[in-house]
Amino acid sequence: MPLPKAGPALIGTLLSFGCASGPVLESQPPRILVPYEGRDGAGEYLVFREGAGDAFGGGKLVRSFPVPREAGRPLASGRNHASGRYVVVYERGLVAVEAGSRGEPQWFALDWDGTPQTVSVAGDLAAVVTDERILVVDLDSGKPVMRPAIDYWIDEPAMKTLHFASPDAFSPRGAIVVVGSGSDGSAPVISVSSQASAWKPVPTPLPRLERLHACTSDGDDVYLAGVSEAWHPDPKKKRETVKNLVVVRFDARTRRSEVVADSPHPDSGAVVRSIDVGSGVIVLSLERGEVLVGDTDPEQPLLAAVTELPQGVDAVYLGKHRVGYLAGEGVQAHALPR
Repeated sequence: MPLPKAGPALIGTLLSFGCASGPVLESQPPRILVPYEGRDGAGEYLVFREGAGDAFGGGKLVRSFPVPREAGRPLASGRNHASGRYVVVYERGLVAVEAGSRGEPQWFALDWDGTPQTVSVAGDLAAVVTDERILVVDLDSGKPVMRPAIDYWIDEPAMKTLHFASPDAFSPRGAIVVVGSGSDGSAPVISVSSQASAWKPVPTPLPRLERLHACTSDGDDVYLAGVSEAWHPDPKKKRETVKNLVVVRFDARTRRSEVVADSPHPDSGAVVRSIDVGSGVIVLSLERGEVLVGDTDPEQPLLAAVTELPQGVDAVYLGKHRVGYLAGEGVQAHALPR
């Protein structure tokens, strides 16, 4: 049902995107930042938190709307960049938003059968991974259309841990792209499973990724971020190895994977908290507060550092060649180098 309008509301802090969650600051309630194109085509930022949501434009509060108290806390978000559909998952349901003038945020109460971990959006469907099952929800009706138990996947030796799932953008009513790995995040694999095959997984290894940290979907393809080990590029240090930050794209149409970022990083212990992708731009937020950006073009595999983050906060792609994150009472935006 549509969410009615309400007055201005207080603001909290940020939960992470993707399939790896970092620490949440304990002093303030969690909130989630969603970039959004407003009714007039201008860029807005929607901020969702317990009991309310706020829309900001031009650095100012534009409008507010309540979220039902029974929804609980916001836990994860996903978006389809092409269609402009956005989803924020709460403890007991989800809010669906469409860009432009196509509608107000919609609230759907849902029983997740477990705690939601991640969400992705493809077409008119959202896939939510909980600790017990994968739930695929029709965003027009708010009704579950698929709800297989995760046992179908974690009984497979290569998929002891389930990280992420996305409706197959090119066969959305019958298949799910599922990302799994060993119990410690090592040796990540991907599987396209369907109702027709009784959800039998066929795990496929991913190139270059030795350890998975985070993943996301842009509505068509799935992006996975993590690390691998490589020989040092300096010939004088050819016996030494370095850790590379790696991003792999899984093309749902062709069922093929390719490395789109493969970049050395001076911190051998670097951990990717989250990944966001939009308009050909990759945004990685690292655990120690660094933001790296890259290009989805595999011919340009290097990542560049653009800014630093407060601890426990993730950056997202805002559009118009900018990244941003929640800071204090608003959104901090940074223009990307061209």
